[in-house]
Amino acid sequence: MSGVAVIYDAELSPTKEEIAARHAGIGALHGSYRLVDPDGVVGIEVLVGPDAQGRTAQFPVTYRPAEVDPAHTLTRMDHSVLGERWVTAALGDPVAVTQLLRTIVEGDDGARRSDGVPAVLELRGTGAEQDCPVTDVALAQVSADRVRGTAALGGQVRSFELVLPQIVRELSGDADETVLRLLGRAPGSPEHPQVLAELILPG
Repeated sequence: MSGVAVIYDAELSPTKEEIAARHAGIGALHGSYRLVDPDGVVGIEVLVGPDAQGRTAQFPVTYRPAEVDPAHTLTRMDHSVLGERWVTAALGDPVAVTQLLRTIVEGDDGARRSDGVPAVLELRGTGAEQDCPVTDVALAQVSADRVRGTAALGGQVRSFELVLPQIVRELSGDADETVLRLLGRAPGSPEHPQVLAELILPG
């Protein structure tokens, strides 16, 4: 289990809906799924909703008490409980990338919410490395839907490419089984896994 994401009953400005519309073209949020920063500092959330063509889109962000990298800052947010927060594109945030890698490699699931609201998608990584610490994540190239870099996986430094497609697609029957993935299933529809992320580990 990825842990429990603490959810506050708070007023946000701008709202998550406004952020998703402005930066990802998502018209109305269906919900989100979350991972947890073990240090309890960074909020990790992937917002999910339809794009202008009605396709299911996802937009990964983090919420921080201080800016991590101006190149990946989306906006500042006023949070009525936590104060000022910096909203960051998640693929440019090493904490988010670390947890995405760990979830995929270990075959873990997503975080539960402290308020009991279910995630819009039930997550599961396709890896099978139990208790595989992911440390020393260094980001080299970051774009809207992918990041390349290096990380220590179970103590071994590896290059990686992590792709989070903006448009979610169903896993095909002939998918390359050598590629590790983060899959999402709508509650009640376990037979239709959606590809949320793909992890390529060269060599």
